[in-house]
Amino acid sequence: MPMPCVKVAEGLLLFGRQLREGTMDRKTFLGEVDVKDNGFRDAGDELGAIGHKRGLAFFDSSTRGQLHFGPGAGLAIGVSLGRGSLRATIVDANGELHCPVEGRALPGQFALHPDELLDRIRDVVGAVLEAGLSKRSLLVDGALPLLGVSVAWSVPVGREGMPLGPALRHRSWRDGAPLQHRVAQHLNVPPERSHAMNDSHAAAIAVAWDQTRAEDHLTQAHARIGIVVRVSGGISGASIIVNPSQHATGVGRTSGFATSVLIGGNDYHAGELGHLPVDREIIERLNRDRPDGLRPLVAHRCSCTTSDPPPNHLEAYAATPALMHRVLEVVPDTHAAECEAVRGVIANPATPVNRRALADVGELVGHALLGPVAMMNPATVTMTGSFAVPVVCQAVDRYLGRSTVLGAPPKVIWPDPETNRFIRAQGAALAVLREHVHRRFKVLLGGAKQGAAPRVAQLTLPVDDLPWRH
Repeated sequence: MPMPCVKVAEGLLLFGRQLREGTMDRKTFLGEVDVKDNGFRDAGDELGAIGHKRGLAFFDSSTRGQLHFGPGAGLAIGVSLGRGSLRATIVDANGELHCPVEGRALPGQFALHPDELLDRIRDVVGAVLEAGLSKRSLLVDGALPLLGVSVAWSVPVGREGMPLGPALRHRSWRDGAPLQHRVAQHLNVPPERSHAMNDSHAAAIAVAWDQTRAEDHLTQAHARIGIVVRVSGGISGASIIVNPSQHATGVGRTSGFATSVLIGGNDYHAGELGHLPVDREIIERLNRDRPDGLRPLVAHRCSCTTSDPPPNHLEAYAATPALMHRVLEVVPDTHAAECEAVRGVIANPATPVNRRALADVGELVGHALLGPVAMMNPATVTMTGSFAVPVVCQAVDRYLGRSTVLGAPPKVIWPDPETNRFIRAQGAALAVLREHVHRRFKVLLGGAKQGAAPRVAQLTLPVDDLPWRH
């Protein structure tokens, strides 16, 4: 049994960040995973572990001698689809992003006919594939070894892949196939290579990946819960149990990423924070002592319904439409103009009106989080989406800091702007890599030595052109 290969693969998952950043050398790494040089060379003879010139390389070494997974471990395309945004990227088994592409923003795109929106997804996936096919470092035998395409939708997505609620406004979305099957058909890829999930759930996978790659993961003693909140044109959330590293018999130390658990809930709709009712007392308090030019908080659109008046939900008070009505003297008459105006507010938080309006968003989100925080005692709250800016996030932090009754409040964190833009696409792709690669090292690399390379090769679909051209 080629256990050195399994140990090295598990070790790369656990120590990959240190290897990439140069804080751990190869000798130290092999000592940590208890693999001798000759055992590592044996693994390399079979799977191209030392250099990735062979077509079926599963892991390789860079020119600087830093070990990392090679493209033969599989690549996944992650797509994130918001109410106006569209992004895609290739992600490898190291969690690294390649060829990130941001499609043309189209506010109101959820009102499009399914074929029109699927065309937009195909366009951005095509741009990513064409860029990937031009990078020799991503190719195996001249093709991209594709595990699958995973789309993170800014709507509730059930276990079977059907959208819930009216956010996707065209009625045809509720009359047809699950989202992943629609995408598979439009891209001309096998159905099993297409995946659909809620975008906050995808972001939670990316957060777990980041936390289990940090140095303090090596000393993490128990499972930690992380809450992820997305605040933008809508509001949603997710929770994930981030497990500590463990010692597996015959394998050595393993990362907690593979065993971390996304809390999906009974219907896979856990985390719909935006549809919690808002306490009228906090609305009345925030409406007092407003700076000149800031209108009072009133409920506006909520994606869970088309009813008028809108429900007394967090999203109706704290998402983009509500902010726009509070700060703008003249409300734009198009969705595109609304989004542009709100981007201006977010980009200029120094004015009294903008700062107070954004801080009120943070207060409202912090208040909505009190129940989940008391129930789950999370270690972290990660803010994502276009409102993941210091004014909002610091207000969330302050609110939880003064309101948490027992124990320490969670640490409120938010990614840098570039990470935030692609966190949902990255997480969607990592969900595929985790299911088919990171959780299956022992199956893929154990057993008869001669069978390991074919098992790895069978993981992926070789893509050397845009699939829909055939």
